[in-house]
Amino acid sequence: MRKRDGCRLFSFNCPVFFATFSATLSQKQVIEMNAKVTDIFINLPVKDLEKSNVFFRKMGFEFNQDYCDSKGCCLVLADHIYAKLLVEDFFAGFTKAGITDTAKDNEVILSIAVDSPETMEDMMEARLEAGGKDRTSPLLPEEEGMMQYYRLEDLDGHLWEITYMNTTESLP
Repeated sequence: MRKRDGCRLFSFNCPVFFATFSATLSQKQVIEMNAKVTDIFINLPVKDLEKSNVFFRKMGFEFNQDYCDSKGCCLVLADHIYAKLLVEDFFAGFTKAGITDTAKDNEVILSIAVDSPETMEDMMEARLEAGGKDRTSPLLPEEEGMMQYYRLEDLDGHLWEITYMNTTESLP
């Protein structure tokens, strides 16, 4: 993970990131929680598993075939970070709450950081060609210069940000 001003970007020890959690968790709780995490799995409901697989493959992502069947498939985002794309009926069995209607509301924005502005541009172009919709909004003035991003809506209405962090700029 890249370092800037003595902290890892988006790490629990970074003051910018930690400030987000300070209202609900003590620093000790955050550090203890971080020490136990070995993998991240994001479960997302999808309407059409086959179309979703094609959509993400067009961007260069791979799936762990050991964890794919007619109910879901495991999208590999990075080492130890996965999105489990689950058919809506199967996903609904895990919760008593309903599935968010992404045409009206958002349940989450998934953000992935890439290594260069060119990679960010290539991924966004591929997602648009695969049927995604551009939902990018202007950056806040304090974010300009240190960050570039695109926000995209996938085939099921989930929002994904493709982000490049400029490590030569200072954090606010």
